[in-house]
Amino acid sequence: MVTLVVLLDLSAAFDTTEHTTLLDIFQTKVGIIGTALNWHKTYLSERSYRVVTGEAESNVMNLDCGLPQGSSLGHLKFIIYAAEMQEVVNRHGISFHGFADDSQLNKHMQVSEIHVGKCAMVDCIADIEVLCRSHALKLNADKSDVIWLGTRQQLSRMSQADKDLHFPSGTFKASETARNLGVIIDQYS
Repeated sequence: MVTLVVLLDLSAAFDTTEHTTLLDIFQTKVGIIGTALNWHKTYLSERSYRVVTGEAESNVMNLDCGLPQGSSLGHLKFIIYAAEMQEVVNRHGISFHGFADDSQLNKHMQVSEIHVGKCAMVDCIADIEVLCRSHALKLNADKSDVIWLGTRQQLSRMSQADKDLHFPSGTFKASETARNLGVIIDQYS
C-alpha cells in the first residue's frame, strides 16, 4: 500500500469568510435561529479597520467579511463555515482531517491502483475548488503540498509523473517532504 496525502492551503481563509454565507450556514445547516442567530450577527457586524504607519492613517473601512483570529470563536466559526468540505471529501472516498483552515486529504491504495486513486483525489479537489469559490475561499495550488507515503521499494516503482496531480488550472507537484501543522513528514514516514 501507498498513501497519497494532499495538504491544502487556503489563502487568507479567515480574512475572506463572508458573513452572510456564514450566517446562512448557521441558520440552515446548524439550526441557529432567533436570539442566538442575532447574537452572531451582532458579533460579526460593525467591524472596521484602518492602516496606521508612522503618522499616516488610511480611511476607516467597514468589514463585511473575515473572522477575528485571536478570538476563541473565530476558529470555531471557520470550522463551521468550511464543514461542507468534509461532505465533499466523503463523496469521493477520501479521508479528511481538518484543523481550522488546514486540511489534509489522504487516499490509501495499491501501487497498481495509483491511476484510480489519483483520479479520485483530482475529482475531489476539483469539487473542493467549486465549494471554495461558493464560499469566497481560494485554494492555493502553489502552497498546497502533495506527498506519497510508502516504503522505498513501493515508491521507487512510481515516476514523478505518477506522483504529480494535474488539473486544468495547474499541477500539484509531489515532494519528498511536507509540513503539516508545524511537523515535517517525509515520504517514508
